[in-house]
Amino acid sequence: MTLNTMDVPAEALAVDTTLSITDAGSNFALVTNDEGTATAVFAVDIEPSGTVFDPPMTLVFKWDDANNDGEVDDTDPPILEDNLRISKDGEIITGTCESEMGCNRILNTFTVEVSSLSKFALITTSQPPEAVAVIEQLTDIGTTASVRLDGSGSSDPDDPLSSLTFTWTVDGVVVCDLPDSCKTIEVALAFGSHEVILIVTDLEGFSDEDTNTVTIDPSQLAVFEVNKVKVEFGKTPPRAKIRGEIGLPFGVDFSELAPQATVSLKVAGIDLLSPSAVSFEIKGAKEKEWKFEDKSASSGITKFHIDWKGARFRFKERGFPVKLKT
Repeated sequence: MTLNTMDVPAEALAVDTTLSITDAGSNFALVTNDEGTATAVFAVDIEPSGTVFDPPMTLVFKWDDANNDGEVDDTDPPILEDNLRISKDGEIITGTCESEMGCNRILNTFTVEVSSLSKFALITTSQPPEAVAVIEQLTDIGTTASVRLDGSGSSDPDDPLSSLTFTWTVDGVVVCDLPDSCKTIEVALAFGSHEVILIVTDLEGFSDEDTNTVTIDPSQLAVFEVNKVKVEFGKTPPRAKIRGEIGLPFGVDFSELAPQATVSLKVAGIDLLSPSAVSFEIKGAKEKEWKFEDKSASSGITKFHIDWKGARFRFKERGFPVKLKT
């Protein structure tokens, strides 16, 4: 990277002036007034600082791109030519190379006119991508669950079409680390809590991460459907009977569960039965029935039967607080 040309018009200075050019370094962080920290690809100090030119002088910066791949040679992480800009004393004075008429990506030059001397730099103001992870439990098999890790909502503000590398880590172990093909994956996770981290990295090496704690719970895929509800208003107190189907996720056996439940009832958004603990008795020849009965109860749950063989349940509640209006 060099300052390839400095063209000073003959009539630009009122008096003879000796100019000096000093290499101010390359590949270092530079704070800009407009967009925070940038990377200086190449910088020069041109003295005496503050000297005014009328008409303006022309500066031409040049960089190497031997294989014409759109990246500045010998930059790590790679710097894209399209994102190059020029700054003066930390103030960005051009748009990106992609949008400026003075930038030639075939000749690898960036031309700008300036009216005074200062420190000039060829910079990149690339922003890191944004990582967005979505985690979804799919199915259960035995003691593990199939989980989809979806990073397709991630993006790169500098180049929406750029190829991002997706790195998924579960509990500190990398499970996938490839461009594009790791954008959305499925993994098997044991029941319980896991820390899932998605790191997305753009072509210039900038990255962002999204960290989530996910709890894999077999009950998320359980079936509990109400088939029939009967409300008996003529009795004192009124009663409600509910029947339906109950089922566990594939690979989970009811015998592994404790015969206990917490039951609540809500109708039309109104809580009719606050959460109540129920302890079942195990019945049946093959112990496939759970039964709870409290005939003496004047309100609350009086009966709750679960038949695991037929995957059915029956539920009764006394003191159902519903009024019929016509």
